[in-house]
Amino acid sequence: MSTANPGYQAPTVTVASSLPKRTKGSVVLIVPVVSDQDDDATAGAASVVGNPFLDAEAVGEIDVALKALGAKGGADQVTRVVAPSLPVGSVLAVGLGKDRDKWPADVIRRAAGVAARSLNGTETVITTLSDLDLNATIEGLILGAYRFTDFRSSKTAPKDAGLREITALTADTKTKGPRTRGAPKTAAAAAERAAAIGSAVATARDLVTPRRVIFIRPNSPSAQRLWVRRRASRWKC
Repeated sequence: MSTANPGYQAPTVTVASSLPKRTKGSVVLIVPVVSDQDDDATAGAASVVGNPFLDAEAVGEIDVALKALGAKGGADQVTRVVAPSLPVGSVLAVGLGKDRDKWPADVIRRAAGVAARSLNGTETVITTLSDLDLNATIEGLILGAYRFTDFRSSKTAPKDAGLREITALTADTKTKGPRTRGAPKTAAAAAERAAAIGSAVATARDLVTPRRVIFIRPNSPSAQRLWVRRRASRWKC
C-alpha cells in the first residue's frame, strides 16, 4: 500500500483570458459542444459553443473532425479530436445537448466531471467550458478527476499522476451578476473559492470511502487492519 501521498491531491487551478501560445504536447483542450437538434435522442451534428478564445480556423477544424467521427453533441458525449492550428496535443469535445441561452450550473459541472473522467493519463488541461460557468467547471473537473488509491498496492495503483493542472479560460476578469457580501470580486478569486470547494468535497470522500471499502472488500489486508483499529477504539471505555 502506498502512503507517500495519502488522500486525493487536487490539481492546481489558473485563470487565463487567452489561450497560451505554446503548451506541452500532452496538454488537452476541453471545449463544450452542442447539438443542432432539440432532442438528444435525434441529435444532429455537433458544433463548438461560441467563445472568444478560438478563431474561425480552429473552430472549423474541430467541427469538421467531429462531423467525420459522427459526434452528435448529446449531453455528456465526449469525443477526442486533433486541431492542427491549436497549440495543444488534442481537443476533447464534451456534449451539452441542445443549445441554450443560459446554462444551469449542474449541467456545466456534470459535463466537466465527464470530461475529467475520460482523460486518464492527462496531467494538464485547458478549457473554454469555464467561459459558461467558471465555478461549476472547476468544481466538476476536480471532482471528476478524484480517485481513491490509499488501499492500493504498488502493483494496482495508477501509474500516472492524474490531473495536476487546470487552466480555466474566461473572458471576464471580474465576476458577473449581482454582488453579495463575501462574494469574490475577481475571476481568480472565484476560481480559488471553487477549487477550495472541490478539494473539500474530495477530502470528505477520502474520509467516507474507507468505511465502504471495509464492507465491500472485507478480505483486503488494509481494510482488515483498519477494521481492527476502529473496533478497538470503540471497545475503549
